[in-house]
Amino acid sequence: SFSAATDDSREKKKKLTQAEVAALAAVYDEDYDYDDDGGPLLPGGGGAGRRRSSNLSPIGEDFSKMTNEELADTSTIPGWDLIHCPPRKKVKGALVGKVVSDKMAKTVNVAVDRYRIVPKYRKRRKYTKKFMAHDEKEVCNLGDVVMIVPCQRISKNKHFMVREIIRAKGTL
Repeated sequence: SFSAATDDSREKKKKLTQAEVAALAAVYDEDYDYDDDGGPLLPGGGGAGRRRSSNLSPIGEDFSKMTNEELADTSTIPGWDLIHCPPRKKVKGALVGKVVSDKMAKTVNVAVDRYRIVPKYRKRRKYTKKFMAHDEKEVCNLGDVVMIVPCQRISKNKHFMVREIIRAKGTL
C-alpha cells in the first residue's frame, strides 16, 4: 500500500516543458547580479539591492587611495582593533617548566609541574612530568625556567621545542 501511494504522488507532479523552464530561467537571470560580492548592503542611499564597492570599508572609506605605508600601519585602518585580536602571549599547548638536564646534544630535559586538588582531602597534589625539548643553539642551562611548545616529532621521545627562556638560573 505504501508503494502505491508514492507512485500516485509522483504522477501528480507536473513536469515543466522546455519553454516553461526557459521562461523561469529568464526571470531569475534578470534578477541575478553577477557583480554581487555578497557583502552587506550600503547603508542609506544606493537603493535596496545595491551592494558596496569592493574598495570601500564597511564605514565607507575608500582604501584604494591609501598608500602602502598607511595600509601597513594598522592604527590608520578604522576598526582594526575591533575585528583583529592581538596575538596570544602563550602558544596553544605551551608548557612552562624547569630545565633538569642539559647533558644531551641540542636537547634539554624539562620538568613541568602540575597541581590537582584531591577532593577527599581538599589538598593540592603536585604532579611532575619530564619532557625532552629541542634546544637548537644550546642556550639553556640547568635550572632555567623555560617555555616549551609542541612541534613535529623530532625523535622517539622528543616532540617539544624551547621557545624562550623565561628566567635564567640565578636571576630574580
